[in-house]
Amino acid sequence: MRVKQTWLIVSFSTTNDAMRFEANCPIEGRLIPLPTSLSSGCGLAWKSPLSLKMELLDYLSKESVVYEQVVEILL
Repeated sequence: MRVKQTWLIVSFSTTNDAMRFEANCPIEGRLIPLPTSLSSGCGLAWKSPLSLKMELLDYLSKESVVYEQVVEILL
């Protein structure tokens, strides 16, 4: 059985925003289908290790990335 762990999830309003983020983000992670416990416009989210939270938040702020929410979730 797979052990669940806490991840950092960034959700997006549009698929274009998610794809643009994936193409430009230098931080470890990947696009995933939005977890069912969350609600977002496009159904895609960026999943990164929780250990990169401050780096990711800093990147979102400095680059003025368009996103809906950032949450910590057990997956």
